[in-house]
Amino acid sequence: KLKNIDIFFLIILFLASLFTGSRSVIVAIPLAFFIKYGLSRLNLLFVFLSIILYFLVTNFNLETSINRFSDQSLLSDRTLQLKYAYKTLMHKPILGFGLDHYAYIEKSLKPSYLESSTVFSAHNGYLALLVQYGIVFGLIIIALIFYNVIIIINNPIAYKNSLFYVYILIYTLISAVYESLFTGINDFHTNMFWLSLCLLLFSRYRINYAN
Repeated sequence: KLKNIDIFFLIILFLASLFTGSRSVIVAIPLAFFIKYGLSRLNLLFVFLSIILYFLVTNFNLETSINRFSDQSLLSDRTLQLKYAYKTLMHKPILGFGLDHYAYIEKSLKPSYLESSTVFSAHNGYLALLVQYGIVFGLIIIALIFYNVIIIINNPIAYKNSLFYVYILIYTLISAVYESLFTGINDFHTNMFWLSLCLLLFSRYRINYAN
């Protein structure tokens, strides 16, 4: 059971996450509650409190996650990255650019007025894989990832005591739409995703082998 000090630190962590300015928090926190509690009364209460917190925070001129989310949509500042990542992919669609081109955007494809802009990477995990491996092998890898995640989710015994790792898998699949998380170099989240996938697959096959 949670002690008062545990609840206090959870509240501090929750507020610190919002104040980072990362809009991913808006996705990550509700997902954590949903995976942990499902469609429960606690989650309904959480949604109600979140709506109140949203309107309170957006009335202050702060650079929090909520303010950034209310000022612009989640993908609005990713449009150019996605556009030129797609153009890069179409430049070498079959075999891709290779494993050394992490979330790569071909500079020669960008117009001169964007040379000094922040358009420097795909900001999309799926496009990043396709740019590296090409369409054929990239789609095979993406299909294998989804296939194995579905296998894990359909075997709750395998993650009975490892719900945190399931959360990492699902959150990565969602956040890869706006971040390059499958191929992140020295990225803690990327390492956690592949570690979680391996551990849960190992647990699943070990259970099947024991049976």
